[in-house]
Amino acid sequence: MSLLFQNLVCEERSDIRDASLSAWKTALSILSSSPGRMDNVITQQIILDWYAIVMTPLGVAVDTSAFYNPSFAVAGAVPIERHNVDKNMLAQDPSLITAEITLKARIAAATALAN
Repeated sequence: MSLLFQNLVCEERSDIRDASLSAWKTALSILSSSPGRMDNVITQQIILDWYAIVMTPLGVAVDTSAFYNPSFAVAGAVPIERHNVDKNMLAQDPSLITAEITLKARIAAATALAN
């Protein structure tokens, strides 16, 4: 759920945002079909973190401390360098991302929270 939410917030392309929102709705229906499963997966803190992300003022960098960040390092191996394709959306730099794209992403994330 966290990865889907992150994709809604960070995605610049509307087709991918729409697919993420559809996947979100499907995941919610699956979670809600088993009693107690939703509470085990989506905690109150996660919900508060998601709302804080959606309410981040435009032009202010998104706090990613609550984002899921998988570790690709293997014990004893050299860490894998990754490229963050979402850094422009997360930085909320108006010279790189238009307010329209940012608002569309926030609306998609707010729609997900409303479900």
